[in-house]
Amino acid sequence: MANSMERIEDLIGSGQLRFVYVLGLARSGSTIVARTLGAALDGTVYEPATPARLGRLDHYARTILRAYDLAQRETGSDRPVSLCIKDLSLFVDAPRLSALLARAAHLVVTVREPRAQQASLTAMLRHEFSIWQRVEIIFRAPFEALGMAWHFLAYGRRFLRDASRPLGFRLSQMHRLAIAGWNLDSWQRLEALLAASPAMPVTIIDAGAARRDPAGTAAELAAIAATIAPIGPRASVSIAGHCRMLPRSKWAAEALRSSGINAGPQREPLPPPDAFDQRLLDLTEPAYSRVLSRRSSTTVTAAASAAAAE
Repeated sequence: MANSMERIEDLIGSGQLRFVYVLGLARSGSTIVARTLGAALDGTVYEPATPARLGRLDHYARTILRAYDLAQRETGSDRPVSLCIKDLSLFVDAPRLSALLARAAHLVVTVREPRAQQASLTAMLRHEFSIWQRVEIIFRAPFEALGMAWHFLAYGRRFLRDASRPLGFRLSQMHRLAIAGWNLDSWQRLEALLAASPAMPVTIIDAGAARRDPAGTAAELAAIAATIAPIGPRASVSIAGHCRMLPRSKWAAEALRSSGINAGPQREPLPPPDAFDQRLLDLTEPAYSRVLSRRSSTTVTAAASAAAAE
């Protein structure tokens, strides 16, 4: 593990690896944002920080290095490799991962209006952790299933604890508390990572605003990619940190197959929140507002980023 992480750090230090980091909440449009950025660079690394192996840091480093080595082979040169690395904020929770994120050329944060995001996350997790899905992944990716099960023993307890404090504990609502804890921890981790990166160029993208103005969002992403885009032949690398980020998976199939950010409003009306959901929204909506309030002061265009570097 140390050798893999040290190699990444050496590549960054020598200028041979440059990357944009996309950090988002689950179901906030982070995958299509990363795919768009990666298409203008040498490729995309999807969710290497997800705890899909017992040795998380080793898995993280090896996933990124696999993309780097493949990009070098595709271009047939020793020029610097530029990548987009995409992760969920929830899983960038180890000091060494946070330190690597801080060395990104640009940080792109994706968020979504909490009510829509919570509803989408709930549907995704209920599908993902259904019995049939768990059985399928055991046969399809047994080592990944073991790693996820091991790490989620700790994550699950933390989710229940963190959600029960403000929302109260009821045995009949354990599944809702676990999902709420996932989301609360995701928002808290996202804010902590933003606070720890005061000098980094940051762009905050709201999924709802992106759908209303896909062309403007695409132009914004193109400007970010232009700051580190490779000169000369470009590789086209796509490496997934876990099997649920492969195109055939329901987890991210739509975003991975899409040609760009879809235009239009929320696809279907959401039912009114019940008492539990409203209490959760009372906790997440202020976090959403705080993150968006940073947008005017942290969004950095390509020109401003270049000027700041001089």
